[in-house]
Amino acid sequence: MTGKQGPKGEDGQSVENITIEYYLSDSDSTPIGGTWTETKPSYIDGKYLWTRSKIAYKNPTKIEYTTPVLDDSWKAIEIAEEAKDDALKAVTTADGKNTVIFSTTEPSIEGRKIGDVWFDTSRDNLMHRFDGTQWVEAKWGEQSIVANSITANHIKSLVGLNVNDQFIVDSNGNVKFAGHLEGASGTFNGRITSVGYEAEIGSDAEVVIDEGAIEITAEGTDWLNHIRAFGMWVTEGDYSIEYRGEYIKFEPPERGRSGMFQIQEDGTFITNKLFEFPEGIYLSEASGINRGITFRDGHYISIHNDTLTIYGERLLSPPFKIRSHRLGSDFRDDFWIGEDGTIFSNPTYDNTSSNQPNVRIASVEGNYRFYRTTSSEKYKADVKSSDVNPYKLLDLEIKSWVDRKEYENNDNSTEGLKRIHGLIAEDLEKVGLHQFVDYINGEVENYDQRVFALLIPIVRDLLNEVKDLKQELETLKGVN
Repeated sequence: MTGKQGPKGEDGQSVENITIEYYLSDSDSTPIGGTWTETKPSYIDGKYLWTRSKIAYKNPTKIEYTTPVLDDSWKAIEIAEEAKDDALKAVTTADGKNTVIFSTTEPSIEGRKIGDVWFDTSRDNLMHRFDGTQWVEAKWGEQSIVANSITANHIKSLVGLNVNDQFIVDSNGNVKFAGHLEGASGTFNGRITSVGYEAEIGSDAEVVIDEGAIEITAEGTDWLNHIRAFGMWVTEGDYSIEYRGEYIKFEPPERGRSGMFQIQEDGTFITNKLFEFPEGIYLSEASGINRGITFRDGHYISIHNDTLTIYGERLLSPPFKIRSHRLGSDFRDDFWIGEDGTIFSNPTYDNTSSNQPNVRIASVEGNYRFYRTTSSEKYKADVKSSDVNPYKLLDLEIKSWVDRKEYENNDNSTEGLKRIHGLIAEDLEKVGLHQFVDYINGEVENYDQRVFALLIPIVRDLLNEVKDLKQELETLKGVN
């Protein structure tokens, strides 16, 4: 009797994918010295191939690996290679008397005949001859080689090379040669030792060439003396550079454009004639007064806080000056900064105008700059009538004084000094006209000349009063 079909059960775990993985091992007993990969590698002598299966399950997801096994197909390849090698080991000569053997290992001496030959294929087919008891390396003497009879792309020596005692290379690669070395082109990276000049510099000199740089040194003395003894000459087309210790002379093809510069022992360059640098000068390490452009008397051009900066020495002279000329004559000081930072410009003084002053100096975050003062409405916003009481201006008192700096420079004496008459900024603040006072860091500095505009409403009031008085006077005249 069959009952009613029950509900469908859940899906069981199933295999989703099986991938073969390969391992190229150094051992035939365990996978070692390699990594598992899904790509089968090519045969390599002395290596062993292991395989395993990567099984991926679903419901639930899971990864398992089978136990690695050694692939016997590679062993078959190895056996075939050995059989091939054995087939090549014995090659009988045409007359059947002696045997020529090619092998990577020394053949057995059993059954060998005197005169049998073995070529060691592991040593570039080094030839051996059987003398009846053992294999002896075959040596070739210089009289055994016919002149002009060897042609090769590469000659290898195990202990060194000697060509007629004129060109010698030892087993460490050291080269000695006589005569002159010539070559069309090439690259050298190493060390050259120049022997000689002992009487002048006290020891052998050494030129080091490494990674494109040339360093010249001499033991027992400084490098400058060494270069003075040897000198240097470099040419490039029509340009030439000559170094004879005291100076380097640079000479381009244009006449009269040569230049010289000296190199001090600390590496500083000193120029004394014209130089031209078509590609410019790049000073990558310039910072402060270090590694910039240095002039005599302690003047520098460098970088300070990412800004091109002129460092002028102000101890003995003005630190900066612009001096113009006309074709090398008629020189003139156009602009300079004094030792105390004062700005001077005689041409500016000589360029006169009848207009009112429009330059002002003001503080911006503690630093002072020039401003051009203006009065046009286009520079103004939110224009409205002033609510300042103009009559406060009449509370001010005209005062006189001498300039404090002139006073201090005159031994704190007013004798001989010109007295100045006018208003004091603090007095404007006292009478309530602070709107016309300039402050710097919260302290009174100056007053605005526009304060005298307050006279306009005062004068207008006076004119109106005069006008009213005239009318009253005319009225009284008519009554009489």
